[in-house]
Amino acid sequence: MRRLAGRVARRIAAVEGVVGVTLGGSWARGTAGSGSDVDLGVYYRGGRRPAIAALRQLAAELDDRHREDVLTELGG
Repeated sequence: MRRLAGRVARRIAAVEGVVGVTLGGSWARGTAGSGSDVDLGVYYRGGRRPAIAALRQLAAELDDRHREDVLTELGG
């Protein structure tokens, strides 16, 4: 999981405007099971929002079911 998380974090960090990525939820707490989702926080500078369309496209690509609604709104 760590290798996968690292690859995903690097891809997210490459999106314009993103300055950092953090792991949250059950994976961060060490309580994840085989059906657990992966919660990632995306950091950006206050006045420079990340490219949301690029993040949505990447999220859908990385989602095992390729859903287009896996990315919450900014601040969500």
